[in-house]
Amino acid sequence: MIQVAFINGNKEATSSPVYQWAYGQQLYIYGLNSTDATIQVHFADRSCERTIVRLATYEVSDDVSNVEVYYKVQILASLLENSYSINAFIYVVTSESGNTAHHINIPVIARIKPEGFISELDPTYLNKH
Repeated sequence: MIQVAFINGNKEATSSPVYQWAYGQQLYIYGLNSTDATIQVHFADRSCERTIVRLATYEVSDDVSNVEVYYKVQILASLLENSYSINAFIYVVTSESGNTAHHINIPVIARIKPEGFISELDPTYLNKH
């Protein structure tokens, strides 16, 4: 789980690092005041020719004593197959407009590829799932 918070009007944030090959990582985004908008997260690293767009889901914490709202989106496993930092652009869509409102830098720590790892982009993986 990777968390970022936009506080005091900040538009840029850097998350804690994530390890290369660590699939299933979730990005939790706090501090967005856009409960009536659709939040898209546009992911890319330096190897991408275009961003990969995912919708974030609006969530409310289960903790009754400290209710927090946040958005959650899965970090693409394919972007964690190299050790480039990942850019996540928060794109806010309303009925009137859409704009990039925030930027997140997600550092990736390089590590050796695990034995038996099958990429989600590999046809073998796609046929099994």
